[in-house]
Amino acid sequence: MAVTATNLQTHYPGLPFPARVQGISVEDSVLDVIDDDGDGRRCARAQALRIAGWAPAVGDRVLVVAGEGGLLYVLGPLAAPSRRVLDLAGGGCAEQDPESRQLMVRNAQGDVLFRFTPSVGAGTLHLESTATALAVSCRDIRLDAADELRLSGRRVTVEGAESVRLGVAAADGHLPAGLRIDRHEIALSAGHLLVQARSSVARIARMDWLGRLWQGRVERACLHAERLETSAETVIHNARDVYLRVRGLHQLTATRLRQIVSDTIQIKARRVLQRASDAYKVRSDKIHLG
Repeated sequence: MAVTATNLQTHYPGLPFPARVQGISVEDSVLDVIDDDGDGRRCARAQALRIAGWAPAVGDRVLVVAGEGGLLYVLGPLAAPSRRVLDLAGGGCAEQDPESRQLMVRNAQGDVLFRFTPSVGAGTLHLESTATALAVSCRDIRLDAADELRLSGRRVTVEGAESVRLGVAAADGHLPAGLRIDRHEIALSAGHLLVQARSSVARIARMDWLGRLWQGRVERACLHAERLETSAETVIHNARDVYLRVRGLHQLTATRLRQIVSDTIQIKARRVLQRASDAYKVRSDKIHLG
């Protein structure tokens, strides 16, 4: 009973009559219709004509006409279509449900690729295919949101062929904050940087610290190095106790050396050698030798 649009007659004999769709065969565009003229006893199959923007659905009231040979043809819906359909390239289509105002896009196999549900002041886009690729042929793409833009997923990957940038504009006297990642450098800038972690590991071949003030507070600090060099204009140490254990040589070279001790100085050695090139002075109320 299925025919193609090229075989349809330009003139249909007989009077058209209203009917209601009872069933749909999508493959050959055949509809099961029942006479909707009152008695509802005449049921037959009819060929549906392709009408832009209309996809037959069960329950639609349609206008049916009989052609030559007794074939029935559905001319179109009598009322506003329950769904609006737009054919897409490749056999896909986009349809809108007037009740829920939901927009669905299907592929050629009828699978739903995504749904868009509008609401007051917002909208939700549901991607239902197993894998969806967003291809942009233009040079630039920009996403703007008045309040919040959120990306969430079990895994989120952001890649750039040359660089990736994340930034926050400056406001209320604060400096702008940003993260820039390119092929050779990672740059992080902010007015205040806060890092919190239970543990961290940094493997860096060379590290340079540049700043005006460096302050730190830790319960215990352990540093292991083959060679430790410190260069400063002035070095000040404040501690309750200081212990130095040197297995080899401990040498101090200075233009002047001053030691101020409020209580006692104790020197214990197998041999003590003190040599002065000019003068050696010892001042004390009592000197005990022996």
